[in-house]
Amino acid sequence: MTMPELVSKTAEQQSFVNQKPNYKLYTVKGVAIATLFGTPLAGGYLMARNYKLLGNKSYARRAVFYSVLTIIASLLIGMLLPEQTPSVVVSVPVLIAMVQAMKYLQGPSLAVHQQNGGEFASCWKAFGISLLFMVAILALSVVGVMILDPEI
Repeated sequence: MTMPELVSKTAEQQSFVNQKPNYKLYTVKGVAIATLFGTPLAGGYLMARNYKLLGNKSYARRAVFYSVLTIIASLLIGMLLPEQTPSVVVSVPVLIAMVQAMKYLQGPSLAVHQQNGGEFASCWKAFGISLLFMVAILALSVVGVMILDPEI
């Protein structure tokens, strides 16, 4: 790449950086709320939405993939723990990990988005999405139990 091409490309990127985005991203708080009420899958979905809006579809797929892995790992750890162990022993570390991952992975993008005058999605919207995930997971759980134990 020649120097004029490099300067032109850098100028294009700079003008893009200074444009006001016409989309709303989910904040760290929104992802935390979604994770708390709708499992890591809901939090991962919101992270994936952010990645998709930022034009990074491969990272969006990774966010969903890793959130599914987190749920599987949480279930396995929960099964290994004694029955009297409170569920917060697993859920709180998962929530903290999700918040830290969001800060580390998307924090800089959220800061640039805000500097450029971009807006953020409502935490109430994140909560609503988490409730949809909660209902879907509950429905799948009920169906799974009915299939595995038809006498219920």
